[in-house]
Amino acid sequence: MKLDPVVEDLIGQWRLVRTEDPTLDKDVTVDFAANGQLTYTIDIGEKLQIIKLTFRVDGNRIITDQSSQPRIEETRFWFEAPARLVLDHCGKKTWLERK
Repeated sequence: MKLDPVVEDLIGQWRLVRTEDPTLDKDVTVDFAANGQLTYTIDIGEKLQIIKLTFRVDGNRIITDQSSQPRIEETRFWFEAPARLVLDHCGKKTWLERK
């Protein structure tokens, strides 16, 4: 199955480099998979917190849903550079770099 070029650009692992959201820990990895799975891995010291979601792209929005707590969330996104992704969720921006 051929993916949309914008979705192809998202696929892979991203590492948090900066955020305006004080609830995010500094050691966060975001993994977009080609099958529509999205995994957040947050290093909280003695263990890893893993959040699994599904995602799809609609224009410049990433639409996610978490099966354990079903609720649709929308996050605007854009690329500042090929390896720099910006997410804007509820007005708070997060910058990620490709791993």
